[in-house]
Amino acid sequence: MVVTKEPAGGQGAIPVRRLIALLTLAGCAQAGMPPGGPPDTQPPRLVRVTPDTNALNVRDGSISFQFDEVVSERPRGVPGLAELFIVSPSKGPSAISWRRTRVAITPRGGLRPNTTYSVRMLPGLVDLDNNADSTGMTLVFSTGPSLATGRIVGRAFDWVAARPAPNSVVEAITLPDSARYATHADSSGAFALTHLPPGQFLLKVYIDADRDALHDERELFDTSTVTLADSLQREMLATVRDTVGPGLVTAELRDSLTLRLTLDRPLDTLFTPTAAMFSLKAADSSDVPFASVLTQAELDRQIADSTRRKAVEDSVRRAFITDSTRQLDSTRAAVSERAPMAAQPAPPTRPTGRRPGATTAPPPAAPRDTTSRIIPRPAARIPVMAVYMKFARPLPAGGAFRIEARDLRSVTGVSRTSQRVFTTPRRVVRPDTGRVRPDTGRLTRG
Repeated sequence: MVVTKEPAGGQGAIPVRRLIALLTLAGCAQAGMPPGGPPDTQPPRLVRVTPDTNALNVRDGSISFQFDEVVSERPRGVPGLAELFIVSPSKGPSAISWRRTRVAITPRGGLRPNTTYSVRMLPGLVDLDNNADSTGMTLVFSTGPSLATGRIVGRAFDWVAARPAPNSVVEAITLPDSARYATHADSSGAFALTHLPPGQFLLKVYIDADRDALHDERELFDTSTVTLADSLQREMLATVRDTVGPGLVTAELRDSLTLRLTLDRPLDTLFTPTAAMFSLKAADSSDVPFASVLTQAELDRQIADSTRRKAVEDSVRRAFITDSTRQLDSTRAAVSERAPMAAQPAPPTRPTGRRPGATTAPPPAAPRDTTSRIIPRPAARIPVMAVYMKFARPLPAGGAFRIEARDLRSVTGVSRTSQRVFTTPRRVVRPDTGRVRPDTGRLTRG
């Protein structure tokens, strides 16, 4: 078809621009099936791994995971695909290659000979519809003729909080060549490093707060050197471990006779602070006397002992009341037996609405409480981050004081001396009643 340009004012051929517009509209108006289909609600499914799990004498240079659909380069819960796959052992970050439905991992420096490898894919891989895998998987193979069988199991704790550290990173680093075996603790803090060779390891646990698979200096951690023959078990206690000793952070009156001092680092569990390590001075530099110094653990123990004593006293009181009531009832019964019995009319019966001879069904049993579960706690003593100063007399209201703590020792064995300035609440006179009440203002930090 030849398209010519129409002369001005002519009635001949169709203008080129108008013809293109008509053809475009005609193409858009053609009938056809609408795009799309039923919504995808299934997460990506792993259909093949290379090499096969439990394979021996592997010579491939990379490990690949093949899925049944296109997967996203942005997994859920971690910054990228590199943090989703944990290769053990490793000498550094692995190279990650993404090809729509396939993810390939190449360990740094290639696969080592006669080595058992464990590749863990963490939950969080998503497809293009944001459907996330929630199970993950672990692939094990060997470049030698057999699989290693060593294992290190245990539980990771946030030591000061006395609770498990879920999803913390667990590493076993071989000594002296520094090959790294790694895994993540589960929701209860339990971990298992498997298929390890025998030898000496630096076992390390850290709470990966930013989920970048790197240990930052501010993240809580614990380390231990272990020698593995076949299997062993360790409890790892993550906390602040640096070269700075504990220092005072706040000073706050809990009641008229108790001053609570909080610390920025936990105290060594074998260290007991004494009154001689503390001094309190008023604004005129005069010494302020105090009765004693207690740690949080000692105060909790005193409260527990007091609660226990009160429970015993209440139990004795209830037993005494019960015995007195029984004795009184026995006396009344004896007097009643000696008195002449008078005929008493039978008490009227209330209609029950049941047929004669019908039995009463027992009340339904209360459902068992299955929501509570036992939360694991560390076997080691819990370090404290608070100290209490006890007074024989209340501190003066509205006064300024300086507290000094000397040579407090941390869990890493480092000592430190620090000071803190605080003020006690002022007393405020209410104009309507003339009664004096304490000021509710917060204490200041020095």
